This record gives sequence, C-alpha cells and structure tokens, in this order.
Amino acid sequence: MSTLIIRDLDDQLAAELKREAKKRDLSVNRFLRQIIEMALRGPQSAAASSADGVDDCLRPRNNSAQFAGGWTQTDANEFEEHTREFRKIDPEMWK
Repeated sequence: MSTLIIRDLDDQLAAELKREAKKRDLSVNRFLRQIIEMALRGPQSAAASSADGVDDCLRPRNNSAQFAGGWTQTDANEFEEHTREFRKIDPEMWK
C-alpha cells in the first residue's frame, strides 16, 4: 500500500471533507479512498473492493429515512391523488 500526501489543501475544503466523512460515519481516509477509487475505476470497482460499498459511502448514514422508511414514486402519486381534494378552495368561504 502507498501513502499519499495532499499539499496546500484549502482549509475550507478540508473542513468540508471532514464533515462529510463524519456525516457518513467514515474516517476521512476511507471516505477519500472510496471517492478516488470511484472516480478512477467506476462505482462497480469501488463497491467490489469496499466492505461497505461505494453506494453506502456516498449516501449519508445518519438520516431518519432508515428508521421511518421512504416513499416510492407510486406512493407519492397515490398520496397526491387522495389528497387533491384538500387543495381545492371554496370561493364561498372566502367572501
């Protein structure tokens, strides 16, 4: 394995990298390795060599969707269809 040093990295960019790594529950080193591998070899290669997979790396892990679930487009369309009536305004009520 090789060790690389990045010189003259902007302080703001370094802070952003640290925040993103923390948000994804990864070390900065692992986060950067996965980003570099994905950029050079593509998502499939990076996912194959990573225990968590690139998709997991690039998706924030500490969000509530994993606990509360999410909607598919079909769910959203059905919700819109069933609640359309609630968006109608009765002009008689606003006189």
